[in-house]
Amino acid sequence: MPKTNYIGQKYGYIEILEKTSKRKDNYIVYKCKCHKCGKIVEKTLEHHTITCGCYDRHHNNFYKNGLSGTKLRYIYANMKERCYNPKNKSYKHYGKRGIIICNEWLSDFENFYNWAIANGYKDNLTIERIDVNGNYEPKNCKWADYYEQMNNRTNTIKLTYNGTTKALTQWAREYNIEISTLRSRISRGWSVERALNEKTHLNYKGKKHNE
Repeated sequence: MPKTNYIGQKYGYIEILEKTSKRKDNYIVYKCKCHKCGKIVEKTLEHHTITCGCYDRHHNNFYKNGLSGTKLRYIYANMKERCYNPKNKSYKHYGKRGIIICNEWLSDFENFYNWAIANGYKDNLTIERIDVNGNYEPKNCKWADYYEQMNNRTNTIKLTYNGTTKALTQWAREYNIEISTLRSRISRGWSVERALNEKTHLNYKGKKHNE
C-alpha cells in the first residue's frame, strides 16, 4: 500500500488506532477497534475488511438459526427479483418502472428482518407498498393480509368512461357488477363500455355467472 497515515481512519466498522512493530506476510500490523462489537484487534490493511469478523460470524449464526428457509426470507428474495431481475415476470411492474429497494434493506437482510418483526410481521401477511409508485423502504411499506392487498390492488385500477375516471371498485358498485366479473372482462380486452353495460349471464340455477 502507498505510504499513508492510516491512524484514525475507518474502513466500515474498523477504526485504525495505532501501528505496531509487527508484520504479517510483509504487511504492517495495526491495532484496530471494531465499532460493531467494540473488540480491539490486530489487523493488516491489505484488504479493507469492514469488521473484526464478528459481522460474518453473526450472519452465519443468523442464517443457521433457520431463517434461510422461512417465508420472510422468501418474501425478501422475491422482492429483490421483482426489482432487479429483468427475466422475472413481474419486473415490468417494478424494476422497469424504477421501483427499487432502499440501501438499508438491500445491503443486509437482517435489517429487513428486524423491521419486519418490529412492524407486526406474521406468516399470513405479505409486504405492501403504501404508495404503489414508491420504493420498498420502511416508511412506504406495511404488512397486509391477502384480502386487504387484493382490495388495494383493485382500487388502483382506474377506468375512464364517458370522460369520467374512477376506480374499478367504484364502477362495479355503480353498475351493480361483481368486481371479479368486471376485472375479468377488462383483463380480456373488453372495452370499458362493453364491460360495464353487458348483462351478466345466469347459469341454470339462476345465479350470476362470473365471466
